Amino acid sequence: MKEIIKTATGENIERIVLTEGDQSVALLSVGGCTQDWRICRNGRSAPIILGYEDPHAYLQNPFWFGAIAGRVANRIGGGGFTLDGQFYPLQPAEDGLVLHGGPVGLARRMFTMETDSAANAVRLTYRSPDGEEGFPATLDITYDIQLKDGVLRYDMQAVPDRATPVALAQHNYYNLMGEGAIWGHHLTIQADRYTPKLPNNLPNGDIVPVDKTRDFRSGATVAEADPNHEGQDANLIFAEGVNRNNPVASLSAPNGLQMQLWSDQPAVQYYTGVGIAPSSGGLDGRTYDAFSGLCLEPQNYPNAVNTPHFPSPICTPDAPYRQEMILRLSETS
Repeated sequence: MKEIIKTATGENIERIVLTEGDQSVALLSVGGCTQDWRICRNGRSAPIILGYEDPHAYLQNPFWFGAIAGRVANRIGGGGFTLDGQFYPLQPAEDGLVLHGGPVGLARRMFTMETDSAANAVRLTYRSPDGEEGFPATLDITYDIQLKDGVLRYDMQAVPDRATPVALAQHNYYNLMGEGAIWGHHLTIQADRYTPKLPNNLPNGDIVPVDKTRDFRSGATVAEADPNHEGQDANLIFAEGVNRNNPVASLSAPNGLQMQLWSDQPAVQYYTGVGIAPSSGGLDGRTYDAFSGLCLEPQNYPNAVNTPHFPSPICTPDAPYRQEMILRLSETS
């Protein structure tokens, strides 16, 4: 059932909840944001992602809770990029970098929502006009989000009318305990390399083997990888030859809940939420702080549009963009 929430400016925010068994997922027309994903265990329902109780908060959403970031997720340096000999200036933040597509990006745009009851799915669509936030090409964007057979699936597509960069990233913050800090969560990621960063968080262009604090191939808790609680924000590159029929990452919590992640992307941004400022108004009345949730964001490499030896983010009418991410919850044995 679709719920309509009127904004102060007279716009309508639409909200749809998908339910299957002991799980439910609440989706918003604001940017296709996932407002809530929760599971009922032992008679108690609890959210396993961070989110705002009030849908109006997603019109600002400074920490990108549940958003799908784009047109180009992560960071772009140099004030823009050059494509086919033409420089396209973008709208950098105060640090001089463009983050998640610009000040508004896609995450704060109003999408159209349609429900497919038979598939237990929602389709969100948005036409991003040529020049929006400085990016070339008109871009037709479609998100198909489905909860079925115990799987939460995100199918993200974008079709341009001419060449343009596209690199989306679903930006849930996960906390499988439902509350508290994420230090005890155990993480496995099939990544053997990463892209080191400059002091401003922009990749320096190198691709190097993972070091001890970024090597999750054999599994480690968040605390083991970051014993000084400094916070981590790293682009980890999936190992070549990883079988995409198997999960590329898994996350488990001390309460026995586990989440597995499948992706067709070359890398994943691992972020432990160190930058979350104290935020009230969370789901079920929660207040969030640093390390209240962690992100696993499958995506292309940061600043790939300005780094020729990184995977190209350029898509065309003949080679449009598509990304699929699959999440499954289970109980650890």
